[in-house]
Amino acid sequence: MTQFKDFSITSTLYQGANTHVYRAVNTDNHQPVILKTTATAHPSPHETARYSHEYNALKTFKSNGLEGVVKVMDLIMHDHRPYLVLEDSGGADLKTLQKSGALKVDQLLEIAVKTASALGEIYQAHIIHKDIKPSNILYNPETGVLKLMDFSSASIISRETPTVESSMLMTATLPYMSPEQTGPHEPPGGLADGFLFLWCNALRTLHRPTPFPGNRTHRSGACPSGVDA
Repeated sequence: MTQFKDFSITSTLYQGANTHVYRAVNTDNHQPVILKTTATAHPSPHETARYSHEYNALKTFKSNGLEGVVKVMDLIMHDHRPYLVLEDSGGADLKTLQKSGALKVDQLLEIAVKTASALGEIYQAHIIHKDIKPSNILYNPETGVLKLMDFSSASIISRETPTVESSMLMTATLPYMSPEQTGPHEPPGGLADGFLFLWCNALRTLHRPTPFPGNRTHRSGACPSGVDA
């Protein structure tokens, strides 16, 4: 086990090109937590700012009592890297569960309903997730608890006028993006990405390709020239 500050890392949940996610235990109170950090040991100011942006979005959800979003506990720095400290409700990300074949049809329906409900909650809080995909959804098959995570790409909807304040450059995952998200002027509204995800995820579960593969997504915002069957 790797230890630093008040945490002892017990396992790896996810390792990507930009992000590492670990399960850990708080050595003071023995509480299980999730730690999210950068893949690089020396992140740029831009990457560090994304963690501050996500921390502030998650604090908003926590103060509003949203149940469908992972709760944030702290944002700490260790060896020049930001670490988001998040609650651990058990289970695994949806991508891992799908690969293992552990999900039953009734659970898939439950996941779809709870994901739609969570998307509605965050939209009511005037925030758009913008990167809904299986690896950003934690689900515990034993308890039925579902949590959305990774709000580093989230945008805030202005309460005065229906405009979108984007967090950074386009960083969403292409196969799960709605065509509207790929244009230079993202339209207000914000639920297109979430509802397209529900469709894409259903196709993935049935071992079918997503409707808009990454190599067919155009930065200009034009729809793909064809849809894979």
